[in-house]
Amino acid sequence: MDRMVYGLVEQHLDKLQLADKQYQRWAGKRYLVLIEVENVEAIPPFENDKSNYGDMDDWLPVEEISRVQVSGIRVQGLGGSKNGV
Repeated sequence: MDRMVYGLVEQHLDKLQLADKQYQRWAGKRYLVLIEVENVEAIPPFENDKSNYGDMDDWLPVEEISRVQVSGIRVQGLGGSKNGV
């Protein structure tokens, strides 16, 4: 296993707040990229359209969230009803 990845994970453990299983999974990777995000704003959960993204990943990079947001539909039980009311 790559010791550099273990070192990177160890260096940022306080920010990552990983459970033991997550630590083993992340630190055991051959490659790892950590991205720090600042000034995060909460938005209400919503349904999204992934039809233009063939290779689905954990991330869905978009410039404007409105490009993938299904208009007027929110996730039930997480801040709104299915009809967005």
